[in-house]
Amino acid sequence: LLWFHGGGWVLGDLDTGDMPCRELCMSTGCTVISVDYRLAPEAPFPAAFDDALAALLYVLNHADELMIDPTRIVVGGDSAGGNLAAAVALAARDRSIDLAGQLLVYPVTASNFDPSAPCDLGDGYGLTMAGMGWFWDCYAPDRANRADWRAAPSAGEVAGVADALVITAGYDPLAAEGLSYAEQMRAAGVEVSAEHAPSAIHGVFTMDVTSGAHLRAVAGRWVNSVLSVS
Repeated sequence: LLWFHGGGWVLGDLDTGDMPCRELCMSTGCTVISVDYRLAPEAPFPAAFDDALAALLYVLNHADELMIDPTRIVVGGDSAGGNLAAAVALAARDRSIDLAGQLLVYPVTASNFDPSAPCDLGDGYGLTMAGMGWFWDCYAPDRANRADWRAAPSAGEVAGVADALVITAGYDPLAAEGLSYAEQMRAAGVEVSAEHAPSAIHGVFTMDVTSGAHLRAVAGRWVNSVLSVS
């Protein structure tokens, strides 16, 4: 499992992703590799994507050294990390790399994000519309780049991409785009599982709360299923 942490491409590090990575490791028995990619605004788009793809290629090229099976790799991440995982899955398909799956936890998938648009979930639940707009401004200050599928996976052609689990939270301004991306993949013939937590907020996957533990358990079972682990 190759994991990309969240944080709007601006925040987060190996420590913030440590707990879910440890739990996924324990529940799956997988080797879990957490990626410390470059952050914006010092390293704007496509730096994070480039690092994420480079990590996948490194893992594939050093599979023997890492004692892993290169034919059984899942990419995953939460929020901005889910964005990177989705984009890397598209790049892998284009390079004829067969991933076992993509674990997308409330991923950023679209760039048509208007921080001024009315949204019942836009304030008061952790991640805000204004905050998401700020993250986009840091990561892709040149708005022309936001139409690139490496920044917004929903802008790409998704047919033939790896099987996916998409996790979304009800009180999350990113819920709609995560659910939409799941449907976009399904419409293109991709095998997609979905888990929606209607009462949860953005960030719950990394929280030591009951709903977070449930979602991590769901993710672990799905990873085991695509890796054929009993």
